[in-house]
Amino acid sequence: MRHHSRAAERRGDDADDLEEPLVDTTVAIPLRSKRTERKHKKKQLSTKPNADPKSLFHLPSELFLEILSYLRPSDIYALSCLSKAVREFVLANEIFICKEIVSWRYPILKKSFPRPVSLSSVSTTARAALHSPARQSNRKQASYQHISPPHPYEVCTCMTCTFAWNNLNLILDFAHFQPKLRSQQPIPIVARGQHPAWNTQLLGEHATVVRNAAHSPLAHARILQHHLRSTTLSVAHHAANASNRRRRFRMTAKDEKSETDHWLGRSGPPSTDFPWSRDHYYMLEAWVPNRGWNGQEGRWMYLDEAMHSRDIEMLQHWMGTWTDQAQVRDRGEGEEHDDGRQNETATESSAVQT
Repeated sequence: MRHHSRAAERRGDDADDLEEPLVDTTVAIPLRSKRTERKHKKKQLSTKPNADPKSLFHLPSELFLEILSYLRPSDIYALSCLSKAVREFVLANEIFICKEIVSWRYPILKKSFPRPVSLSSVSTTARAALHSPARQSNRKQASYQHISPPHPYEVCTCMTCTFAWNNLNLILDFAHFQPKLRSQQPIPIVARGQHPAWNTQLLGEHATVVRNAAHSPLAHARILQHHLRSTTLSVAHHAANASNRRRRFRMTAKDEKSETDHWLGRSGPPSTDFPWSRDHYYMLEAWVPNRGWNGQEGRWMYLDEAMHSRDIEMLQHWMGTWTDQAQVRDRGEGEEHDDGRQNETATESSAVQT
């Protein structure tokens, strides 16, 4: 009996030993090779936190766009020439960048100088009305020696877009002659009917810029920057003349340094007369058209932005009227032709009878 009890105790002890958890005491064999070292370094680089940005281009896109919104349009142009990647980024976010820049730098000039609408943005029906022979025969295009006329197959030629085209071209021409105006040198005047080569080339360059502005908000913002600079220089130049006591906009040194057009929102002389010749540049100061001063409310009132749509609707309406008139005219000419033939036939028959 004692022998059996001792055997049972040994079996119980063996069972307890089997139930104890096993501990793995094996050690990985170290591998030393170039391949394993490269993998180890690659793993460390992937788990390493991002380093601090070394330049503006390493910032998140939201922060980079915020920084660009504080620059001038000319700075955006210069920045886009740095590399292809930056240019693609600027072009991809051009609308947002220009909207932010114009909203705080040129909010007044934007309303006074809208962009002409590109012909590709006009409906097919409106294009037919714009290019109809009846409209072209009745349309009278003003001829200026300092503004190139718009091309009817590139830009909309409704009344609103024609005014916008002329205004933007005038901005570029006025800015071109600023050095001569500030140095009190005479501006070359082109006689009516003459087209010297230098003037034709200059007007062609201005027309190209305005055509780009019809498609590009950045090009339009650059034109507004030109005009603000020209206006600031002109007002400062005429204000320095003690004998010139004309009414003008009040511009402080802080306004001039801010490079914004907020000071043009103050009360000042309205821009009612269009500078139809370069002779007007000598006394031109703040030319801000398409608005009028409301004395009761004490603020400027601007033209409605829907003027282009209204002009197109009016053109389409007149298109139907012109078509009806042409049909009536053609029908009348046909009836007169038939009456003439009948009279000739009657005359011939009476002559034969005689």
